[in-house]
Amino acid sequence: MRNRYYYGLLAVWVCMLFAGTICKANDNTLHIHGFISQGYMKSDTNNYLTDSEEGSFQFNEMGLNFLKQATDKLNLGMQFFARDLGPTDNDAIMVDWAYADYRFRDYLGFRAGRIKNPIGLYHETRDVDMQRTCILLPEAAYTDNFRDAIMATNGVSVYGDFLSENTGNLSYKLIIGTNNIKNDGGTVFAAVGSYWDVTDTEIGTTGAGSLWWTDPTNQVKLGGTYGIISEMDLEAVTNQFAYSGLGLPAGLHSAFKVENILSWIVSAEITTTSFLFAAEYRRLETEFKGIIKLPSSQPDYIEQDDTRGEGYYALVSHRFSDIFEAGYYYSVIYPNMDDKDGDNQKENEKFRAWRKDQALSFRFDMNSNWTFKLEGHYIDGCAAMYNRLNPDGFHRYWYLFVSKLSYSF
Repeated sequence: MRNRYYYGLLAVWVCMLFAGTICKANDNTLHIHGFISQGYMKSDTNNYLTDSEEGSFQFNEMGLNFLKQATDKLNLGMQFFARDLGPTDNDAIMVDWAYADYRFRDYLGFRAGRIKNPIGLYHETRDVDMQRTCILLPEAAYTDNFRDAIMATNGVSVYGDFLSENTGNLSYKLIIGTNNIKNDGGTVFAAVGSYWDVTDTEIGTTGAGSLWWTDPTNQVKLGGTYGIISEMDLEAVTNQFAYSGLGLPAGLHSAFKVENILSWIVSAEITTTSFLFAAEYRRLETEFKGIIKLPSSQPDYIEQDDTRGEGYYALVSHRFSDIFEAGYYYSVIYPNMDDKDGDNQKENEKFRAWRKDQALSFRFDMNSNWTFKLEGHYIDGCAAMYNRLNPDGFHRYWYLFVSKLSYSF
């Protein structure tokens, strides 16, 4: 189903692209841009997203995008994207976004296709490493675990801007549609834990929206964003690790349903010639139900859990020269804001209830195409981390080193 959608979307986009070359337009040029980056992760303890304790190069991204102005008001765009991040994605090529954009007026435009979700200040540009100082965005607002579920929506969008020289710019965006996720993607990997292999996934209706105000000097930006997934259904079977971890044999059929997934973020950003300040607060609410089909002599095991999580961060960066920039952020995550102290965790793993991350970043712009970054993290806690990558447990206090080399054109 997913492949048919993408192939159909690609066929429609290509037909519109070449049809546009026949029409008279302001600019018949096909603009092609791209980027490629290779990173490295090393932690003293705890595996983060990949086998970072041993040191891992399984951390790269690449994208190629095409943009064309078909008519005065119609623009077409598409980006192919691939990345590798530990056990997920493995450089599989995907359509990251692809849309037809019709701008009727400044205050009203329409998009159709696969559209990036407006989540927080930086989600829509998170793939392009050269757009920011830090390597890893603060996970308080930008989790990598669920990237494939929240990245984009296959649907329609309405958007617009209300401009005023005296009061600034008020912009809005609304999106509705659905999405597809892979059985071995980051969302599935994080949702079902270490003891299941997912065989099928289905996502219901998804939606997203944003409202932003920017002052007349274009230095202050305030606003909020939201995203919602009506339901996510996963079919799975227990794997060979289930017996040692849960006492369950392999091959038991299980069903997981997550409903009414709601996330919202309030944001503030201030920029000057050389400084950037940003802060965001995020809430995430979910309703979870899991059913494990036990042997016929036993009743099914049913687990239900409604959670409210929160995260927040503050960030500052400064450009010292044309070639050097540095930044710092402090990010806090509580997956369950009703258990911030970890009282519901195992006695020796209370620190699984939070993750407090201090990051220091250095960026070196070698020229207009090449960028090199170094980043160090000191972290307290291990909330929202993969159990499967850490079968021997976690350590509360740990360090993470990240480097990345990027090229864009």
